[in-house]
Amino acid sequence: MKCKMYLLALSAMALATGCSNDETTELNKGNAIDFSVTAGKLTRAEATTTNTIKEFKVWAFTQVGNEWKTYMDGTKVTKDNGKWTYTGTKFWPETDVDFFALSPADPQSGTISKPSAKDLNFQLTDYIVTDGKEDLLYAANIGEKKDAHKTAPVNINFRHALSQIVFKAKLTDNSSIDVDIAGITIEGIYNKANLFWSATTAPQLTEKNGKKDTELPQWGEWSEPKASINGKDDKADVKYTVFKDEANKKSLTKDANQIGENLFLLPQTLEPWLVMKDKEVTVAGTARLLINCKITDTATGIQLWPKEAEKYADVAISLDNPKNDPNRQPGTDDTDPKHDKWMQGKKYTYTLIFGEGAGYTPDPEGPDPDPVLVPIKFEVTVDEFQDGGEYDLNANNPANP
Repeated sequence: MKCKMYLLALSAMALATGCSNDETTELNKGNAIDFSVTAGKLTRAEATTTNTIKEFKVWAFTQVGNEWKTYMDGTKVTKDNGKWTYTGTKFWPETDVDFFALSPADPQSGTISKPSAKDLNFQLTDYIVTDGKEDLLYAANIGEKKDAHKTAPVNINFRHALSQIVFKAKLTDNSSIDVDIAGITIEGIYNKANLFWSATTAPQLTEKNGKKDTELPQWGEWSEPKASINGKDDKADVKYTVFKDEANKKSLTKDANQIGENLFLLPQTLEPWLVMKDKEVTVAGTARLLINCKITDTATGIQLWPKEAEKYADVAISLDNPKNDPNRQPGTDDTDPKHDKWMQGKKYTYTLIFGEGAGYTPDPEGPDPDPVLVPIKFEVTVDEFQDGGEYDLNANNPANP
């Protein structure tokens, strides 16, 4: 999904893409329970793919009489020379087996909650996105049978639980300013929720179905997101670093180039910092970007922001919900609640465009923020000639009074 964000505007555009072009890794065969793994193929190395996934944990459950029994309890499975292996070999029971898997094997946060009966959800509770660098994957294989796996492994297809967020930046073609960026920070979003696994097997996405919605029965579901930071629940205090490098600042060009690393953040409906109300820009929510930068006039080299020479300071821009998901309901010009948000398993690319503006002051003294750059405009008036009086000149008198 791509978003263009003019820094004087309040809205952004987006185009969503799902995970596709999956690959398969071979594994050991046999009568024991074996695994084959696929994961969505994304565009950068930071995202986990079938080739880069290295480990996961798996839980298995089966019905024994009237009891719902745990058969594998967080067994760690690792890839060794292209084969998936685990210790304590398990053999197929005669009853159906439900598998639930999680990668990384030990995520940064959260607690596994195992179902006590078949019709209850497998969960990861209290998961907190700590730094945005963890690509959380989950998978479900329901009702797997011994007869189907006498020689074939359990093909576990992992799905991305989080939204992938990417930022690019550029100047407009007619820009009259130079912009150097030392850092970008996201703030004011939710970071905590519970993940509920799906109750159906997740099929592998292909080129044909890769853009289907990620809120279907085969996908898991997140609980209502919350904020949790340093013991407080104020999402205004939640921050993620996109880019920070004082020694290697980014000078913008007219080409859109990525700044910083991809982030993996909690799916949610953003509450943008700024909205347009009665034709005025006003503060409404908390979701925004802080861009630590220096802005100069191209022609003269005069520094326009900040006031202190050769210093860098933050400008703020509202972070908006995407609007161009290909699954968006046709004809919904204003809002489509199901798609106008960050969704799991989708990648959103925001492009920051400087030139027609440069954001707003982050901490306005009044209720409304001031734009960082105010264009010089002219309104022209011309004074009328003032009455200097009327005079007669006598042609016969060489010395007129």
